[in-house]
Amino acid sequence: MIMQERLGPEPETVARAAAGDGAAFRTIVDIWRGRVTAFGYRMTGNSAEAEDLGQEVFLHLYTVLRRYDPSRPFSPWMRRVMTNVILNRLRSRPVRPASLDAAADAGCLPADPRSPDPAGAAESAEAAEVVRSRLALLPAGWRAVVALRYTEGLSIAEVAEALELPENTVKTRLFRAREALRGALRAVGEGREP
Repeated sequence: MIMQERLGPEPETVARAAAGDGAAFRTIVDIWRGRVTAFGYRMTGNSAEAEDLGQEVFLHLYTVLRRYDPSRPFSPWMRRVMTNVILNRLRSRPVRPASLDAAADAGCLPADPRSPDPAGAAESAEAAEVVRSRLALLPAGWRAVVALRYTEGLSIAEVAEALELPENTVKTRLFRAREALRGALRAVGEGREP
């Protein structure tokens, strides 16, 4: 399934779905559901909201699928639909201030006692939680670039295509996001609040 997910649905399946074939559309949803939900989660940090965003993406896909150009690859087009729907939704909602203290207290699990270095494992878990909570504070455009580049494993060019941005803008957003995350990790390493 992972190989099929990487390649996307067959062109015939997309053509049938665009023509109104419900089973073909279901195939596309099945192939993309995990990626869409995972991207939604990376953008919001909330699994229920990620599920809602996923449904919005597929509802929108249903309405725009007939505009897909079958002479072009489906995956980049679908990625663009996914990112546009999710980013538009995030831009339209009010910004909720988040506390790094609350995020750090809410999700940290104790270190695995079987770990060869419990202190190191705890520090790693703390660093990962700081990155997650700090990522949630970044602007949605920066989070999208980070998620597509590092989670989806896309090249700079593919991220630029998915977000309909110039490659230099993608590079700038990646740089700024990494600097913000690096600063938060440096603060944790020095024992300060991020």
